[in-house]
This record gives sequence, structure tokens and C-alpha cells, in this order.
Amino acid sequence: MGHSTSFSWQRFVALVVKEFTQMQRDRLTFAMMVGIPLMQLMLFGFAINSDPKHLPTAVLLADQGPQARSLVQAIRNSGYYDIVGTVSTQFEADALLDRGEVQFVIHIPADFSRRLAEEFEPSPEMLCLDRQRGMHRYRTAVIAPGHQRDGGPERD
Repeated sequence: MGHSTSFSWQRFVALVVKEFTQMQRDRLTFAMMVGIPLMQLMLFGFAINSDPKHLPTAVLLADQGPQARSLVQAIRNSGYYDIVGTVSTQFEADALLDRGEVQFVIHIPADFSRRLAEEFEPSPEMLCLDRQRGMHRYRTAVIAPGHQRDGGPERD
């Protein structure tokens, strides 16, 4: 007797009809099948915040120019980062991350203002401590004027 392994819409519809018939007989099972996912959806929809704000951050400001200071003020005003301090060396930045006093360190290099004035793309770095994988460096794309958050040029 040869059995076909291909998909059969007739079998699928029969299975769906059988399951709905069974759910009509057992109202409690139906209520749990619908109610529990709806409760989870409501609970997790309110409990999970995908827009974090006030993240503790330090700044390693190697450039004292007005553009760099303006950038730090813009980051402070964004509400996403709480600048808890300024460090002067990479060692101090790493120590703050290791102790868990900050989650991010924004490093503004010494040539930031010059590169910005020369219309080069400046390259501030954001350092983040990933406790499971160690320290990682991330280049940010929210720094240079005329750029969106995703790093692409703004469109008119």
C-alpha cells in the first residue's frame, strides 16, 4: 500500500475541522488557547521597554573644541544618555565600564573638530561593555551633522 508524502489540502482541512470540533466540546481548553497568549501579549507589551533612556555614560573628550563640546551637550540633552562623568584616559574609561558604573563610554578623538571642519567624517567611538563577551567597540553614526541615526545622509 503506497502512502503519499506530499501535502494534502483535504487532510489539512479535515484536521482543522476536527480540532475546532474538539475545542467546541472543551470550552476551558479553548479559553486557555486564546486567553493565555492574549494575557502574555498585553503583559509583555507594557513590561518590555524598547526605548531605553537615561543610560549611564561617561565621555572621553580628547578634543576640547566647540564642536566636540556641542556634541557632548547634544548627547546630554537627548535623554538617552546620562553623562555621569568625563574621563581623560582610556584606562579610566575601561575601569568605569569594568566596575559597572557606566554602560557606555563615548570617545571623541583629538582631531574631531578639525576633521569636521575639513568635511571629513569624524569618527567618535562608543565603547560598551557586553558582560557575556567582554569589551566591544562600536562606531556610532549619530555624530556628524547632516546624518540620521542610521548613519545615512539625510534626505530632503
